[in-house]
Amino acid sequence: MRVQAITAFESAGITLEQIGAGIRERTMTLDYIDLFYPDPGPLSGRTYGEFEASLGPRARLLGPALTALGLPRPSASTPMRAGAEQALRHFLDAWDLAADDEVVSRAARLAGEGVRAVAEGWVRLFYEAVSRPLQEEGATLDELVEHAVFRAVRLAQIAPEVVSWLLQRHMQRAIDELNVEDIERELAQRGDPSLRSRSVPAVAFVDLSDYTRLTQEQGDESAARAAMRLARLADEAALRHDGRVVKLLGDGVLLAFSRPSDAVLATLELTAEATVQGLPPLHAGVAAGPLVNRDGDVYGNTVNLAARVAASAKAGEVLVTQAVVDAAGDGPSSLVFVALGEVVPKGMSNPVRLARAVVPLG
Repeated sequence: MRVQAITAFESAGITLEQIGAGIRERTMTLDYIDLFYPDPGPLSGRTYGEFEASLGPRARLLGPALTALGLPRPSASTPMRAGAEQALRHFLDAWDLAADDEVVSRAARLAGEGVRAVAEGWVRLFYEAVSRPLQEEGATLDELVEHAVFRAVRLAQIAPEVVSWLLQRHMQRAIDELNVEDIERELAQRGDPSLRSRSVPAVAFVDLSDYTRLTQEQGDESAARAAMRLARLADEAALRHDGRVVKLLGDGVLLAFSRPSDAVLATLELTAEATVQGLPPLHAGVAAGPLVNRDGDVYGNTVNLAARVAASAKAGEVLVTQAVVDAAGDGPSSLVFVALGEVVPKGMSNPVRLARAVVPLG
């Protein structure tokens, strides 16, 4: 582990002499580095090239899978760990499902991006919340070890447990949702009236107003914290209304819902709560219509329309398309919309019938 760490330093241009000086002067230490990483396990006795050859026809998938996972391709002579061989073989066995090799790369990219986001995010968040404040206060190396190192070790050790548990929970929910969708689709095809067909889906795009001014006046970090607070509030509002945050887009958030009424209620709550929490007023746009779901993201004209509508909203305003208004009958009767007529949203050439959603009474 120490060799790997020093190799990383050297690849970044930090020399062995500089590392040695840092250790002598007690500004850095390698004493605890092995505590952050699990035992990598025994070598398999094979090189990467030999392991690749052992995969037979599936060898063509190994390199692209590693790249999509966010890992470098080792040289043919690199020794392999037994655990790495097992994990990669199981992954390829499970996902070599079709003639299209893209399926394997997509599965690998989903895993790689998700896990990397956790790893990099947790490390940088710990540094921001714990290590950097201590350094700015002039803490010595011994003080950093006492107040930061062992807490960081604890986080590194519990990460696999938390990620594994969370993955199982989300996998269960995803399977349940897909099964429900299949059953509803089958019943709808049979004309079974016992179960209403799933409503047209909807997306909401929400962003902070005056984000550029906020950045200029309060600095990048303050603006970034405001964006993260918006993301937290969006998560909470979406979960209350059977939706989800699809992705964060700088100072904005894209949310998806199965029913337009849920999208409107969640967006109204989010807009109101942002004001209570002291965030800048929000711009919000809600659109309903077909969505293309792919690898956890959503695409299509409905998404583009929601973003354009949000860009046309005034600060603190929630604008919705006519399709949202028409579908609002599947939700609370207290939803109220104020018709605005045909409007040409920013960035569009054709007019769209829009309405302003207002907070329901009672």
